[in-house]
Amino acid sequence: MRLPCEMCNNYTRQEVGHRVFIGCDDENKKKEGFHEDTFFYHHTCDNLNVREECKICSHNKGRYCNSVVAFVDGKCIDRTEK
Repeated sequence: MRLPCEMCNNYTRQEVGHRVFIGCDDENKKKEGFHEDTFFYHHTCDNLNVREECKICSHNKGRYCNSVVAFVDGKCIDRTEK
């Protein structure tokens, strides 16, 4: 699944048992623009703060990274410059 969070400077990743929670810290969630859907466990954010390295990457497709293997533990391993 592609998440806009992976391209964001506020990215956080937390593992609890076999579940992995990806999002941003609580302070950024309080800002206007964060929309959580607890039924499907999805969220969207209008305050995406794109990482500098993602801005010049050819995988950047607006709000999402088009590479399905790019991010491992919050770090991009598949960066290609435009």
